[in-house]
Amino acid sequence: MLNTTRREFIVAAAGIPAVVVSGSGFITEQKPPQLHTTKDGFDVVKSAVKSDEGYALTWHCNIAVAAIDEGVDHKTAQKIAARFMGWAFQVDTMRLHGEER
Repeated sequence: MLNTTRREFIVAAAGIPAVVVSGSGFITEQKPPQLHTTKDGFDVVKSAVKSDEGYALTWHCNIAVAAIDEGVDHKTAQKIAARFMGWAFQVDTMRLHGEER
């Protein structure tokens, strides 16, 4: 299920105004929070990754596929992705992915 908070984080990070349909069917526009530095943007993505396991696995899988595309075997690619996710976001995606280290 899509996490509304995650969607708002992603929209804010991209600098795109969020379009929201109210309960009455009217469309309203919300402006994303102002991001002033690269760190602010990274913190938004990090928060989204840490709060949504499905989103964290999406990052993990995309990193692993990139490693496989470069000729790395599947198990090594999973370790590479998990190492990056742990380093960058402090998320244990190997646990989420259901694989042993």
